[in-house]
Amino acid sequence: MDDVGFRRLYGTEWALLDEEEEEVAYALKSDTEDLGEYAGQHVRLSGFLVEGFPIEAGEPGYISVMEIEEAYYSK
Repeated sequence: MDDVGFRRLYGTEWALLDEEEEEVAYALKSDTEDLGEYAGQHVRLSGFLVEGFPIEAGEPGYISVMEIEEAYYSK
């Protein structure tokens, strides 16, 4: 799915990536957090799944983010 299709389907440009698969795992939205502030960082999210997603098997889910904390990650 291209960026335009993603934004059209989910109404957001923000996503949580599965680094091992290098694919979008979840689309993200938030009324309480500035998601752009955490772009490119490893974070821990608290929130809830948005009903109705994924639309089809194999597509990303959708999380409504309530809280974000920075996480530390090392390989």
